[in-house]
Amino acid sequence: MAQIPSVIVYCKMWNGYTLQVDQKRVHLRGSAHYLQPNPNRKFKAVPEDQVIYGDTMTLVAEDFWLEWVRRMTHDGTEKFDPFEKGLIYAHKNKADGAAHARELENEKHGTEQIDPNVKLKDKKGRTVGGKLDDRETPDEE
Repeated sequence: MAQIPSVIVYCKMWNGYTLQVDQKRVHLRGSAHYLQPNPNRKFKAVPEDQVIYGDTMTLVAEDFWLEWVRRMTHDGTEKFDPFEKGLIYAHKNKADGAAHARELENEKHGTEQIDPNVKLKDKKGRTVGGKLDDRETPDEE
């Protein structure tokens, strides 16, 4: 039986993403897939052949990938911002994919997991993150 040409698709999105071309779908797992279901949200032992530098890897048929990319970029039927920002990308081999993932490892993209213990400020300077009992009370307006 002939082997179907494939690519390794890397996904930097925390919850993953489902690629779709017509009726065919391929789900890309996100890093959240590897969290244990417990209150501390610790990671399970992550297989090295499935995650590299925080990006998950999924083997996808090359013709499916090329058609999905074509639809997202050239014919204008759909635009997918995370793809354009590089959150989903593909390589034929793991070495090139690992180099790409290493380049993007510390890149902020807006879909990172939120740390519930980090305090953030809104535009008015009020605390909007962190543990509830550590928050400041909102100013009267």
